[in-house]
Amino acid sequence: MADRIRVALLDNHPLFRRGIHDALAGTKLSIVAEGEATEDAAQTALKKKPEIILMDIDGEGEAVRLAERILANPIRAKLVILTGSSDEEDIAEALRIGVHGYILKGVGAVELVTALEGIFEGQPYITPALATRLLLRDKGQ
Repeated sequence: MADRIRVALLDNHPLFRRGIHDALAGTKLSIVAEGEATEDAAQTALKKKPEIILMDIDGEGEAVRLAERILANPIRAKLVILTGSSDEEDIAEALRIGVHGYILKGVGAVELVTALEGIFEGQPYITPALATRLLLRDKGQ
């Protein structure tokens, strides 16, 4: 189906991945590959030519390096971080490497779908509460 948005899901928790499957069911987002957030799983996922890679970085340095390698791949999928970390340094690092979205795991299904569809269309996305916090921090408030 040409109107489907191909998504690769990289998260170390199988139960969470199942929940994402359920959240995307009945939408134009289709999971074409999934696995843990590891180099091998990322390379396998990239072979499926996803348009979006949804990945947890868990605030770990190696996961951020993996994200950088994914972004350098010639397939040029949009990389979206879906994580539990609201740490400003993690957010800043993700933005520095060029991710297309930063979404907290507490997001609802409708907001996740809306965010991913917007990212596919070229609109960057940061969970609104985090964006506000970063703006206030930059203004010294």
